[in-house]
Amino acid sequence: MIRRINGVYYVEGGNTKIAEGFAHFFKKLGGRILNNTEVKQIFTKEKKAKGVLLQNEEIIEGEKVIVNGDLLSSYERLLPEEERPSYKDRKIASYEPSVSAFVMMVALKGRRKNFVHHQMYFSEIYQREFNGIFVHKKFPEDPTIYISNSSYSNDRIAPGDNLFILVNAPAITFITKVESENYKEKIYNKLLAYGVDIRKDKVAEKTITPCDIEAKFFVRRGALYGISSNRKKDSFLRPSNVSKDIKGLYFVGGTTHPGGGSPMVTISGLNVAHHILNENRKKSSKVF
Repeated sequence: MIRRINGVYYVEGGNTKIAEGFAHFFKKLGGRILNNTEVKQIFTKEKKAKGVLLQNEEIIEGEKVIVNGDLLSSYERLLPEEERPSYKDRKIASYEPSVSAFVMMVALKGRRKNFVHHQMYFSEIYQREFNGIFVHKKFPEDPTIYISNSSYSNDRIAPGDNLFILVNAPAITFITKVESENYKEKIYNKLLAYGVDIRKDKVAEKTITPCDIEAKFFVRRGALYGISSNRKKDSFLRPSNVSKDIKGLYFVGGTTHPGGGSPMVTISGLNVAHHILNENRKKSSKVF
């Protein structure tokens, strides 16, 4: 069930229910899902996709390969450089990465009257925050803090406030445990300055850094949206859903056209689905 709250739609049970819904219908249509299974390589022959090689050495053959992952990282990891002339290693390295994130997931004891579903605490000088991220590649001294508390709208999913705390961060490849802990305390201190004392009611906590995002999701430098949109060309001409180099290879997700965010990601999937259906129709008409 999807509820509409003041112009914003909320999925009962959280956004994971959307993924579970897609998985349910995929299996119902005869699809096979392999969980916790890493793809090692995309097979090609004569510039055409022919399937994938899994980490366990199993080969899955197919005329269409759809990559739902970071576009630059996937090209770099899954295809030899000579097979992707449009995305040579040097070109991939030249792209400025988008913003990453420092995330804290915090469970609180009880519920607070001053928390709603969404809240923002802005930095005093927004421009300085992004100069720090993109120019100096540093975590903001005065970060803008976004907090989602979905149990406000659906109290069945948690006995107390369940906070998803998101802070903009630079796309980096290394952060020490001490640096991570210090930055977490900086965020807690800023919230305390706004009269929000989270520490005293905290019962569980997990922190995710840009390095964690890179390692877990194979996202290049932990950049959430792939190539940054700071230049007009990169903002309006996102990487294509269809590979220029390999027939039958497609990309969906936040790092390809039309962009990041759940609605855009869904549209990228629809783009690829429509493209493949049109290709199949043309092929069928040629046969008859």
